[in-house]
This record gives sequence, C-alpha cells and structure tokens, in this order.
Amino acid sequence: MPAVTSIAEINPEIPLVLQPVTPHRSNPERLIEMMDAAGRYLRDVRVIPQTQRVLGVL
Repeated sequence: MPAVTSIAEINPEIPLVLQPVTPHRSNPERLIEMMDAAGRYLRDVRVIPQTQRVLGVL
C-alpha cells in the first residue's frame, strides 16, 4: 500500500477515508482487509459510502 505508507511518513494521524464505488456492491471482507492493512500505518481509517451518489448530487 504505497499511498498509505506515504501518508504515514508525513503524519500517521492523517485520517484515511475509503469510499467503495457505488452502485457496485463491495466485498465487505475485502474492505475490512484494506482497513486493517491501512490501520497498521494510520491511526484513523474509515469506510463510508459515496455520499454524493446517495444524495443524488452527482
């Protein structure tokens, strides 16, 4: 995860938000794996839906 390690080198306190592509159903196990992997380097890793799509903004 080169992007995650680059962020962590700058500051591991920087939050990382993963937004799975909507309307494609994401594999929950894969998302947890990605969160866990990123969490080894960063303190705040979250998964949220693409809110703009849910709200119909885009």
